[in-house]
Amino acid sequence: GLSTISLASTGTVQLTSSTTLTFSALSGISLGDSNVSGFETDSGTVGSVVPGEVTINAMAGKITSEDTSLASNSKDTFTLYNSRVTASSLVMVTPSNDAGCEPIVYKAV
Repeated sequence: GLSTISLASTGTVQLTSSTTLTFSALSGISLGDSNVSGFETDSGTVGSVVPGEVTINAMAGKITSEDTSLASNSKDTFTLYNSRVTASSLVMVTPSNDAGCEPIVYKAV
């Protein structure tokens, strides 16, 4: 049968698992107005090992382009390797500069 669990705390709540901890809900999981933090992060520079490629095996990270003088309205193409990305993952990319860039979402291929 179905059950409901209610958990409230005025301090920190820690849930741990020795393998995978999964949350699932038909209508989605709401975090309300809460901030989400604690992602594993990494960084890498395209071409530092292999030209046109970068590896970042983490949930979030910063990629530095091989091209340090990319002109306006140009594009930069590179291959990202990440062991955390699966065929059903959505990869969110936010170009960073002072022009107020918007996030771009790519589906893993």
